[in-house]
Amino acid sequence: MNVALVFCAILGPYAVSTLVAGHLIHKVPGSLWLSIGGGWLSLTIGYLLLGPSLMESIIPGDLWVKIVALVLVGSGLGLTTVPTFEALRRAAMEAGFSDDIKTYGIISGTFNAFYCLGEAVGPVVAGFVDDLKGFQFTMLVAMIECGCLVALSVLSYLLSVYPGMRCQRREAQQEPPAAAEARKSSLISPRDSSPAEQALDSETKL
Repeated sequence: MNVALVFCAILGPYAVSTLVAGHLIHKVPGSLWLSIGGGWLSLTIGYLLLGPSLMESIIPGDLWVKIVALVLVGSGLGLTTVPTFEALRRAAMEAGFSDDIKTYGIISGTFNAFYCLGEAVGPVVAGFVDDLKGFQFTMLVAMIECGCLVALSVLSYLLSVYPGMRCQRREAQQEPPAAAEARKSSLISPRDSSPAEQALDSETKL
């Protein structure tokens, strides 16, 4: 019974974090890569606390520490899984795919194929490294991997946000005042007005 309750520490946060991540990426602009990076950071800290790690002399091995580690791991899994689907969808739209159920099927199939590949290859590689170097070294490799993915997520966020802001700022600085006024006036054209308004304008000009 106690073992089952401990494992709930990873399932409960996973369920909650998936809902939070889905809400954030649709309501908060620019939160996609931040959510993914935060998830990988949560996994990194969770693996560090789960241990036994190379820092076991500093980190206590009490039960509550393991529960906190499982909570972080579950939250990290939810924060990385849901936004990944949205990142794949946006990449497919930018590549020219149509926004329909066929594209969603391709995205879902691709994600699940590589996820299952990792589920099959990951334990084999981890067991091989564990036999060679021990469990502590294996957890260190997992933490380094998650840390690298945190850096990649932050880099992806910077590349997706700052270049666009820089281009908009440069265009605004280079655009002369006359061109800006012409662009604003072009937003309201006679074609946008009704026939009655066009007739009234012509009578006013006469």
